[in-house]
Amino acid sequence: MVLLSPRGLLHGHLAPRRHEPRRQGVRLRSRRRGRRPHPEPVRGRVPRAAGRPDHQPVRPRRDRRGDPHRAGDAQGRTARADDADAPRRERAQHLPLGRAPPERALPNPGRDAGSQGVLTVPPRLLTRLERELACGAGLVAILDYDGTLTPIVPSPQAAVLAPSVRTTLERLATSDRARLAILSGRALADVRARVALDDVIYGGCHGLEIRGGGLAFRHPGVRATSLVTARRALAAAADAIPGSRVEFKGLAVSLHYRRVAPSRRGAVRELVTRVLRGVPGLALIAGREVFDFVPRVRWSKGEAARWIVHRAGRTLPRGSRVVLYAGDDATDEAAFAALKGRALTVRVGNGPSAANYRVRDVREMQAVLRRLAVALG
Repeated sequence: MVLLSPRGLLHGHLAPRRHEPRRQGVRLRSRRRGRRPHPEPVRGRVPRAAGRPDHQPVRPRRDRRGDPHRAGDAQGRTARADDADAPRRERAQHLPLGRAPPERALPNPGRDAGSQGVLTVPPRLLTRLERELACGAGLVAILDYDGTLTPIVPSPQAAVLAPSVRTTLERLATSDRARLAILSGRALADVRARVALDDVIYGGCHGLEIRGGGLAFRHPGVRATSLVTARRALAAAADAIPGSRVEFKGLAVSLHYRRVAPSRRGAVRELVTRVLRGVPGLALIAGREVFDFVPRVRWSKGEAARWIVHRAGRTLPRGSRVVLYAGDDATDEAAFAALKGRALTVRVGNGPSAANYRVRDVREMQAVLRRLAVALG
């Protein structure tokens, strides 16, 4: 039996003409290629589509296990389309958010960068963030300061927060559905003065001290005696190393060497080793061209971040929540590891990282924060 179209014509037939009294139509050769089955989507990558009939679509195996010769990937198999958010997919992903010029091209790195960059985060990430926030989820955002909110500059004192960034942070901090924390290696008073916003949780000295947003914490294991001794030893020897600077942060002592000539940086390492061996009860944290001497306690940005998430999250309206941690430094890796599977972690800049995602620079991070502020309403 042949099924006819509503007009009574078969594919390849032309409509009858006036001189055809029986309207039987004239069978002509089609002017276009005949219809073929639409190709089906390929679930896996294959080295080549071998052993399939000519002009036939590639079809999945009937046992639904895919082609055994597919190219290896994602722990021995090609990742499925819905694997992007799976817990085991922990490797860092590069999130291009525009093609802004490199930071070193800016004559004034601290200038207002509100109009810089275009957000082009992978759609799956944006969909996840916007879907959860649109459904009323709360947000706990923990951000580093230097290299994340402000570009790295020759002098730490010159790291000024751009007005547009402060505006975005204020929108996040004042939202009823968000809790914002700035977690830095700077002294607590220093980072608080630079951000200068109420309703923000500030963490100084890598989280050894936390205040703001109704929270207060000071690590009980801190002993001032060792820090004072280290400060004196560093100050006495740093004068012999041009470009070095000693900073006392209350719960830490820092030796900055960003301005030290490469030929003299060996002397910096020797001084650090000598003080660390000579003063008991101290641990060393190597940051971006700075060495921080801190009390030897089981505490880092990782423990501090979990402490903030737990306590700040309890002040949010009941329901689901999204946790974001972003940082650019080796000290932030402890937080990336501690929040694994619990947060959206973002590495700012290059270098190996345990973070889930990556943005190229400060401007791209600012674009992400602006998108979050918009999603919160």
